[in-house]
Amino acid sequence: MSQRLYRAQILLEQGQRKTLAQIAHAEGRSMSDVARELIRLGLEARSATPEMRWRKRDRALAQAAKQREAMRQRRGGRPIDLDPAEVLRSIET
Repeated sequence: MSQRLYRAQILLEQGQRKTLAQIAHAEGRSMSDVARELIRLGLEARSATPEMRWRKRDRALAQAAKQREAMRQRRGGRPIDLDPAEVLRSIET
């Protein structure tokens, strides 16, 4: 195993522990290995929900607004007089 593992103590419900043990036994794996896989899959699924994508988008937009305000302050409050379409055209030529 190439990744460093960290010990974590978690509390499982009786049914969760039983199901985890059954899966591990059926697949010839350790309960820890199965638990890591299920946690990874759950985290991936959670980050793929529409709500999580919107949250990520909102955080990115908030960060962009902060950067835009910082640039405006550095320019003494003057907005950037720039036409994005013109900039793209100048890059293409």
